[in-house]
Amino acid sequence: METIAVIGAFDTKGTEFEYLRKKIEEYGAGTLMIDVGVLGEPEFCPDVAAEEVAYLSGEKLESLRRQRNRKKANDAMIRGIKVLIKKLYKENRIQGAVSMGGGQGTHVAAAAMSVLPAGFPKVILSTVATVPHAQSHFENINDTMVMNSLVDIQGLNYLLRTVIRETAAAIAGLARHAEEPCKTEKEKRIAMSMFGITTPCVSRIQKRLEKSGCEVLVFHTTGMGGRLMEKTIQEGHIDGVVDVTLGEVTSDVFGLPGGAGKERLCAAGKKGIPQIVIPGAMDVLNFMPPESMPQAYKDRKYLMHNEDLKVVRTNAEENKILGEETARRLNSSSGKTAVIFPLRGLSSNDQEGKEFYSPEADRELFDAIRTNLKPGIRVIELDCHINDPEFADFIADFMVEEML
Repeated sequence: METIAVIGAFDTKGTEFEYLRKKIEEYGAGTLMIDVGVLGEPEFCPDVAAEEVAYLSGEKLESLRRQRNRKKANDAMIRGIKVLIKKLYKENRIQGAVSMGGGQGTHVAAAAMSVLPAGFPKVILSTVATVPHAQSHFENINDTMVMNSLVDIQGLNYLLRTVIRETAAAIAGLARHAEEPCKTEKEKRIAMSMFGITTPCVSRIQKRLEKSGCEVLVFHTTGMGGRLMEKTIQEGHIDGVVDVTLGEVTSDVFGLPGGAGKERLCAAGKKGIPQIVIPGAMDVLNFMPPESMPQAYKDRKYLMHNEDLKVVRTNAEENKILGEETARRLNSSSGKTAVIFPLRGLSSNDQEGKEFYSPEADRELFDAIRTNLKPGIRVIELDCHINDPEFADFIADFMVEEML
């Protein structure tokens, strides 16, 4: 029988977690109940007490309760649950993990899931699953299934019973039918980055690389996608990178939503694996939702990418800053690195005849990158648009023939 780690605050949500345990066991799996509640005593006897989780963080539960510092207590339980779950996984004592909660509970749950690899069954039932500004709650959780609780996890009503049953069925089924990630016999695995406005380029490179015998992993650069790409590279699963889409760097530099953190564009260089870098999609500042755009940008040229996303064209001054930061991140590279500029535009919006076409602004970006790169990083200019077929063909052939 598969054993599911059930992680939660059993002092405040004991009734709800009792129901989750009951349903998991009805669906044929065992449970290991892990208490992370710090406010009071659990409503039932857990398999792993909150005292043990706190101890693994270097704290005493009694001390955390006396201090009444919610953040400190939460941080401690996050440290402890990560240690515990990693240990249980390594010892093969659990075959799945599940949790449920509000904002605080989701933070703890996500921390637990973050130490479990892709392919390992994991589910979170969360009140903030569909909250736009809550993306940070779910960083680094790999392939965790996140379900919307519909109502607060507070008292068993017909709606909550329904979603808890679905959660129990999901984790029991995932655990029962789990398989190890299937690695192909392909010779090389290549990571690529893509956004909608660079899709034609990425798609053509992908097909050409696959014909050359490579397996291609394409990451959607929405912030979380870039983080996952860097993490996958760091963990040693990637042999080369074609980083076509750097819009997450733009978001990071100017403090906008959708950034992937200061380590974006660094993992390949630190691992010493070959990388081709193209400043695709660095021509836009993304504002989601549209009303989040500050007044300072109200007179700038913009487009509605869709009803939820307003994009503003970067100017020459901003591109100079972006170029300097891009070069700074690449200068830590220890392996083969090439930066390739598409001189006729960086995205589907930035081409002759389109609203964001600005060779002058792009040139500022290119010059700033080139000027600030350390010696040894190759720079190539192509008289193409990023989505031109000949540009994609050059990139794919260059990776296979000169980088790998």
